[in-house]
Amino acid sequence: MGAFRRTEIITCHDNLLLSLYGLGIETIVYEEINGESYLVNKVKDKGYEIGLILKIDKQDFQQDIPLMELSNDGDYGAGVILSTYSSFLTFSNIEKFITNILFDKYLANDYDFDISLKEIECSYRKKALSYRNITLNTKTYNRYVSTIDSLSKKEVYLKTTNSFRKDDKKSYGVAGVTLQHKFLKIISPYTSGANNVNFTYTFGGFGKVI
Repeated sequence: MGAFRRTEIITCHDNLLLSLYGLGIETIVYEEINGESYLVNKVKDKGYEIGLILKIDKQDFQQDIPLMELSNDGDYGAGVILSTYSSFLTFSNIEKFITNILFDKYLANDYDFDISLKEIECSYRKKALSYRNITLNTKTYNRYVSTIDSLSKKEVYLKTTNSFRKDDKKSYGVAGVTLQHKFLKIISPYTSGANNVNFTYTFGGFGKVI
């Protein structure tokens, strides 16, 4: 690992990813699915339904009523749940930025999806000319770690129709897909020098659809 790998992020403007990025707290609802309690934040578009989902303890909320609406009506419990769990069901700006970086390397490689915090700092944020002459300050290091940890705690849900991205001439193999799993899975992280972590990662089935 030496100098910059590239200067432009190649992450595609995929509708599925953009739909996830566009989720706001106003669409978070309580649902019971197969007898279990969940908070769900999802959107439907042409050929697909996508969102973030979080299993919670049993809550006494009406199904499909947005928590924001309940909270605005003075439901204290809805307000507490919303403030406590909204980070699991939406993307902050820094989370979008880091996700774009991770997808850039994911899309550029067939199998090897390892990365380090120093690589993010050098190759993408252009804070140094090489990995050898940079040490992340504690504030930056902690922000990277907390953001990646937050992304790994989100759970993505996707359902596509039988005609999604499919026509008479070509099929991308993503029609009729139903999946629910961790948005980002971190594999074998290890410390590599001061304020630096190397790790392998995957976006699972969702990444394959993208």
